[in-house]
Amino acid sequence: MTSSIKQDGTNQVNIITSTAERQAAVEFAKAGAVRPEIVGAALEEISRDQDVSEAMFNVLETQKLLGGKASITLIPARAALLADLLAAPGEAPRAKA
Repeated sequence: MTSSIKQDGTNQVNIITSTAERQAAVEFAKAGAVRPEIVGAALEEISRDQDVSEAMFNVLETQKLLGGKASITLIPARAALLADLLAAPGEAPRAKA
């Protein structure tokens, strides 16, 4: 008697679990389907304001650069000699940590 009650409980838990997993999969699929529409609408709204659009894409570009493995050297705007020295052949100067 006890083992049949235990088995019945296990079966009910399995049914509940599989139903929840199926419902979650359906909801994630729905979310995945509407994501492009939501992102597109947000980008359309952002693109209406040129300043906001430029700022956002500058931030995204900076994040991408910082996330990469390339080294970045920032040069002041009017530093032609410094730029020439940095571009010269030889070992690149290393930043101190």
